[in-house]
Amino acid sequence: MKVKAIKTAALMLSCVLALTACGSGGGSSNNSSDSGSNLKAEMEKKYPLVIDNEGKPVEGGVLKIGYVSDSPFKGVLNGYFSTDANDFAMVSPMTGAFPTDSKYATKLDDKNAPIDVHVDAQKNEIVLKINPKFKWSNGDPVSSADIVKTFEISANPQYILAAQFPRFGGNMLLVKGIEDYNKGKAKTISGLEVKSPSEVIVHLTKMTPSAKWGGVVPSEFINAKQYANIPMDKIQSSDPMRKDPLSYGPYVVKSIVPGEKIIYEANKYYYKGEPKVKKLEISIVPTSQQVAAMKAGKFDILYSPQNNVFNQMKDLKNCKISIKPALSFGYLGFKMGKWDAKKGTVVYNPKAKMSDPNLRKAMGYAMNVDQVAEKFMNGLAYRLNSTIIPPFKGLYDPSLKGFPLDIEKANKLLDEAGYKMGKDGYRTDKDGKPLVINFAAMKNSALSQPITENYIQQWKKIGLNVKLVNGRLLEFNDFYNRIQNDSPDIDIFLAGWSTGTDPNPTGFYGPHEAFNFERYENPKLTKALDAINSPESLDDKVMAENYKKFQELFNDLAICIPTTTGYDYVVINNRVKHYDQRNDTDWDLSKLELTAANPIQ
Repeated sequence: MKVKAIKTAALMLSCVLALTACGSGGGSSNNSSDSGSNLKAEMEKKYPLVIDNEGKPVEGGVLKIGYVSDSPFKGVLNGYFSTDANDFAMVSPMTGAFPTDSKYATKLDDKNAPIDVHVDAQKNEIVLKINPKFKWSNGDPVSSADIVKTFEISANPQYILAAQFPRFGGNMLLVKGIEDYNKGKAKTISGLEVKSPSEVIVHLTKMTPSAKWGGVVPSEFINAKQYANIPMDKIQSSDPMRKDPLSYGPYVVKSIVPGEKIIYEANKYYYKGEPKVKKLEISIVPTSQQVAAMKAGKFDILYSPQNNVFNQMKDLKNCKISIKPALSFGYLGFKMGKWDAKKGTVVYNPKAKMSDPNLRKAMGYAMNVDQVAEKFMNGLAYRLNSTIIPPFKGLYDPSLKGFPLDIEKANKLLDEAGYKMGKDGYRTDKDGKPLVINFAAMKNSALSQPITENYIQQWKKIGLNVKLVNGRLLEFNDFYNRIQNDSPDIDIFLAGWSTGTDPNPTGFYGPHEAFNFERYENPKLTKALDAINSPESLDDKVMAENYKKFQELFNDLAICIPTTTGYDYVVINNRVKHYDQRNDTDWDLSKLELTAANPIQ
């Protein structure tokens, strides 16, 4: 199947957009909505969602897929329990429980889907009926027990602490009895009613629009029998999670080269039919080798190629390019508190160095994102004005200005907030003491260093003394380990989110969300999020209005500074007969065919 973002409110730790050089990037116009519109029309015409190549399909062969990253994958082999983009890309051939429609919402009331989802707003229920054709790679049917076990692992405090699992929270808390289970007051989750081995009714305390976007039910499942005798605190390191997971996707793991490659074989029980290509390999491809690898015909498909090499990729004679609006964005985050894992809540510190919204806004207005994108991003991206992204039409607000470059405004904000300029050209804090802002950024391409240094120089223009943590860029896994664990030596960080198909922002900014990396809490913000999650937002007009209010408030609070979004592109070798990455297509990797014994050079 295609590498799709999974459906849940809080999603993937990502290098995407973090320095506008990985995945999608930034834009070339000071009007982000205009640049996005012009870019969309031009790019989608030249690089369509559907790719076709000439030639007759051949028997045999190995489908070779590359995923660009300078970091090894961690090896959490489940599409729901993995929490970073590297792992999810590597396990994507085993996923696919919930197809989406053209608007990224879950396909509802579809008897041909692996799981037929029915949302009953009147009864506050989500009904899940499992297709009898939907089977694991050992031939067993996917069952109600698998759904229940996945919920139980997600909400189990021993698993959450041992795995540092950040997904428990948000709209999952609407499931009746799940908090009692989490707190040890109940041995089961009362809101999960097993009607039969193939039907589960999820009872909610109230209905939420996210039920239609996949934001309540886990996006993928585990096989309950595989995990039956594994202690909760050992699951993350267990063989089913790390070595030999069963699969209901088109392929199943055959062998693993840790951190580097997964070798798959066809799942003969796949509900759409056994894949036409019987063997598949997915490998991590270092950024320095991505162009040379495709030119030499080492891979059939390359996911997550970087924007700075787009011009080189598009000129390759043996490949074609397909683009798609990115379900991701970059942002500048500010550390303002801690995460209390035992209580499952953010502990906001109003006295934190970055707690003044005027300081945060000033840093946003000092960033020359448009210029960076124009210079480095090859027309693939534009500056973002909101943390709700453009693909979510009707919810995204294109009228917001965001934080375009405005040095004068930035200086004024700092002056009025009491950050005085010293003789050395740097500002002091409000108490007159030297102000040093510690900045964490990732090394994810050859452009990471110059882009980071550019932003440091921009902040120097407004008198802010910003220094890289440890004096260098951080490796992807090291970076996110520090962010998740609230390293005290980090004040600000440049990162990225893959949003998934649910536009709901609660998973990133709610007070009980481990993915709330800013560790920020504000009653006004919580109220805005509650409105988005309310039953009233089931009405499209009310939902749109609540999203608009949220975006306006979010930018006013400047909890983080959205930087960039745009397009993801995939590089496809000419021996791939057909490739389709439309949202609502029935095509997936099981239907892919090859027209030559090896990738074309």
